[in-house]
Amino acid sequence: MFGCRLCCSFRDNTVYFNKFISNNQSAYDAVSNHWYNNNSGNYWSDYKGEDADGDDVGDAPYHIPLNGKNRDKYPLGFFEEKKIRR
Repeated sequence: MFGCRLCCSFRDNTVYFNKFISNNQSAYDAVSNHWYNNNSGNYWSDYKGEDADGDDVGDAPYHIPLNGKNRDKYPLGFFEEKKIRR
């Protein structure tokens, strides 16, 4: 099951502020769409990146499978806090 599947004539859409949670494949984009707006993207439960600066936006983009060009530059998430040992 896809969280979001865009193909064929579905192009030049802007997809952001969505939560893609526990899908077999979070997204599928066969054409050209925008997966973020300004500095906000989507929440991806399978995102493996980090948030080193603590702004709740992933430091690395989330890649949307298929055409290789689509990505969410500003993946949102609930990141684990880093514990500081003293």
